[in-house]
Amino acid sequence: MIKLARYRNQVLSLDSARALTRGTPVGLSSWLPLLQPVRGSHLVVASEDGQTAPLVGQMVYFTGERSAHLSFVTPESACDSPLFSRLVEYLAIHAGEHGAFNLLAEIEDTHPALESLRRSGFSVYSWQQVFRLPDSGKVSRPAESLWQPSQASDEPSIRSLYQSLVPPLVQGAEPFLSRDPSGLVYRQGGEVLGFVEALSGLRGIFIVPLIHPEVQDVSALLADLIHVFPGMGRPLYLAVRSYQSWLEVALSQMGAAAAPRQALLVKHLVMSQRNAVSRLNVLERRQAEPTTSIIQSSAVPEDGKPVTGI
Repeated sequence: MIKLARYRNQVLSLDSARALTRGTPVGLSSWLPLLQPVRGSHLVVASEDGQTAPLVGQMVYFTGERSAHLSFVTPESACDSPLFSRLVEYLAIHAGEHGAFNLLAEIEDTHPALESLRRSGFSVYSWQQVFRLPDSGKVSRPAESLWQPSQASDEPSIRSLYQSLVPPLVQGAEPFLSRDPSGLVYRQGGEVLGFVEALSGLRGIFIVPLIHPEVQDVSALLADLIHVFPGMGRPLYLAVRSYQSWLEVALSQMGAAAAPRQALLVKHLVMSQRNAVSRLNVLERRQAEPTTSIIQSSAVPEDGKPVTGI
């Protein structure tokens, strides 16, 4: 039985939004997705033998989304081992089975595990830097509210904003999905020039802004966000992608604290999705090697025998 709590201080988080809004991924939050039918989640344990510490990783996928996301791998010190690639590949197979076309991950650009992920088939599609915004009491609010709730009729304008600002390489990893927008828009001269959606959790609020360079007073626009999303004691984070790097000046001027730069990674799963069943059968039917094993917490092999879980 693996007790994830022992790895609390050895976790390599690969999903900034989840980590900053929910806290440590090896807590209860890592198990909750398994109980929700709208998500697919796999928590996998891999070990070289029965004595050394195992490697644990998780993939999370929302039904209907195009991409799944690696949540974490632990212990962090083992991420340069050969077993790391096998663990990631196993999670990629399950992501493809659930219907994902891509598997995403985020990691600091100086972390040694970046090269391990590259060897596992990941490539960089963009860069980002996460800023923790100052408390509302330290930033003056504009005289009038600049952000308004988006409406269903705003979907074409938001799509146009996305397609004009987001590079094709990023769109391939994070495509705009047709749906009713559920965020905030900023209009200038009757045209939508800003859009934000927030991911909220007990530990914080995470925002990835989409703001056009034609915005006349971006400092006021960013300041208004701090007041629009009252954190009630929770920190407010804003992720600036490389194609929006011009926002960093205004954020620094208002006193936002920047975290180290991260590489945004994607592993395309089109081939994995086509061959997921056959490849999984190979993993499940192959004769076990005496020095290597992978134990997957929620799978049952075709012979019907139970699998030892976490």
